[in-house]
Amino acid sequence: MALSFCALATTGCSTTAGNGLPSLPFHAVVIPPEIHPTSPGAPGSDSLFAINFTHEALGFALQSGLENAGFARVTYLAGESTAVDDEKRLEAYQERARAVGADLLIVPTLTFSAAVEHGLDTTPFLLNLPLFLIGGPLNWFIPDRTYGFAEGEVARLDVRVYAVPQGDGAISYATLRDLSIIDEPLRVEVDKINLSFWDRAGHSYLSYVFSIFLPSSFLASETELARTEMQNEILGKLTRDLARQARSNRQLQSNPRHGGFQVNLDAVEVTNAEGNLVRLTVPVEAQPGYKLIKYNVNGGDDHAVDTDGRRCVIAASVPSGSEVVRVSIMDDVQQWRHYTFRVASQENQ
Repeated sequence: MALSFCALATTGCSTTAGNGLPSLPFHAVVIPPEIHPTSPGAPGSDSLFAINFTHEALGFALQSGLENAGFARVTYLAGESTAVDDEKRLEAYQERARAVGADLLIVPTLTFSAAVEHGLDTTPFLLNLPLFLIGGPLNWFIPDRTYGFAEGEVARLDVRVYAVPQGDGAISYATLRDLSIIDEPLRVEVDKINLSFWDRAGHSYLSYVFSIFLPSSFLASETELARTEMQNEILGKLTRDLARQARSNRQLQSNPRHGGFQVNLDAVEVTNAEGNLVRLTVPVEAQPGYKLIKYNVNGGDDHAVDTDGRRCVIAASVPSGSEVVRVSIMDDVQQWRHYTFRVASQENQ
């Protein structure tokens, strides 16, 4: 079966996959998350202290984590919307996402118990004890203290993902519901993390003096640094687990409701070309019952697929030093799907 193959010279931008895995070829926009503590904290208790998360901390953690995990580009839209209800809020963020050329809108919600319980983790503590008896600072680095939530409580991150429509038409909330890329939100949870004495003590020099006489497992358990480290560890684990879910979610990569075709990510190639150019090659295959009709690169002229519509190889040449190339593809029911591919190595960014 013949392939449609077009080589285009255009301006563009970058791609190598994070962690050596194929990139998720999308420019995703993360909006400020909704944050819902499920119970109040109780600072001052012997076994309890409180944590909290800011919109900025979670938003920027998601931006960094998802980009490092393989998304071509991730933008955090800082600043809360002034909309009075959820419908208007999402409509406003969709407009902002469209303005920055995004392919996906990431809508996160974090639910967590603000009250944290902590105690010794028996196994690392038993490992730490002989290190204390030997002497020296080695026992400072064993993560021997557990910080978590009451039984049945977790920190839970739910993420809804929407396509970002292009063009000049207004986006209504009814339209927005139709733009949902995945049937169920991505969901990740954390119930506890472990911290070492080094994580907890910081510049508390008196704690280091006490650690000469007492096992460090019993020291610096409710410091401000422990609170901060716990929050950072929770955000880190949530974003790493979310990135793994995103990479394995088939609907995110290909959903017939948003384009009756699939990009063969394993066969996407980025190579150097003559004339100080970089060449991107993207193989696309229509899903059963659909045909490929046309495509464009970086919003340029549309190019018809000149085969039977089953397969197409899109090629674009862009200046060396570019970062990303945006490829838009339409099927025979006039569904557009937009992709953003990195074309520069991480070392060159």
